[in-house]
Amino acid sequence: MRITSLLLLICVSLALPSFAQVGIGTSNPSASAALDISSTNKGLLLPRLNMQQIKNIASPVAGLTVYNTDQNKPCFFNGTEWLHYDNTLVLPKIGSYHVLAGGIVIYLDASGIHGIAAATADLGSFIPYGCSGTEIPGAQFSAVGTGQSNTNAILAACTTAGIGAQLCNDFVHNGFSDWYMPSFDEVVLMYQNRDSLPGLGAGRYWSSTQVNANIALILDFTNGQTFNMPPSSSRYVRAVRSF
Repeated sequence: MRITSLLLLICVSLALPSFAQVGIGTSNPSASAALDISSTNKGLLLPRLNMQQIKNIASPVAGLTVYNTDQNKPCFFNGTEWLHYDNTLVLPKIGSYHVLAGGIVIYLDASGIHGIAAATADLGSFIPYGCSGTEIPGAQFSAVGTGQSNTNAILAACTTAGIGAQLCNDFVHNGFSDWYMPSFDEVVLMYQNRDSLPGLGAGRYWSSTQVNANIALILDFTNGQTFNMPPSSSRYVRAVRSF
């Protein structure tokens, strides 16, 4: 029994150096490689994860690599955040541009994957809200997530050309055409992230939130103050979109 155990120990000890390099498809793996794969008709298949699954990886180690199925790119964790090999972000990040957002992210919901992005440029500085004296049913919402419904309500009730809602609705930017005029709280989010938004004008920005037939809400980006303005006034407009 002792002799058998001793022989087994000797065999294991002699075999250990052969595991210094592992070869797949080759009997002579490179001495500089822990794993050497050789093939003329097959490839290496990384784990395939969507963005939510990547986000859910607990305590990723720097260098961890997977394939992002939502953006069809391999990506890696650099010790701080997930990046593609072109250094673009895998996961959206408030204050940063993301390709799936089409603009600068100003809000993320509980998923950490979806939210609201602001365009990277204003639509103009002399844009009216439009249809002064017209009560617009359904355009009184101010909360985050209501800008699109406000925009739809304005377009249904006001056909004046060149108004903020119409310009946002017609806007095509960074490959997306589903932009809208932000609600007041969404304009507040833009103000809070103003240092990350390129090309902001030093002035007052329209929201899509109407108070009544003669007043709509704007936010002054020089001091953060709220103003009630007549819809005929001309102010800055920047579009946002949900992603």
